[in-house]
Amino acid sequence: METFDFRNTIVPFSLLDLRQYFKGMRPGDSLEVLWSDPSAADDLLRVLPAACIEIVSKGEILESSGGFRMELIKTRMEPPSFQRR
Repeated sequence: METFDFRNTIVPFSLLDLRQYFKGMRPGDSLEVLWSDPSAADDLLRVLPAACIEIVSKGEILESSGGFRMELIKTRMEPPSFQRR
């Protein structure tokens, strides 16, 4: 399982890295994301295709490092994007 720790990062830029990594994942692969800002979970779920993920667990980190955690599984491949001409 790959872990993305966004607790000390600029989240918008990190979300781009996460999105790129997610595209390369195969169904059944899992991913853990850590962050500090409670609203970052909404941003995270906006950049990933809802039809292709399952949230396994989500919650607050109670250790001294603090923050929030979410574990995801990619459930299927993303459909190809079509461009209009």
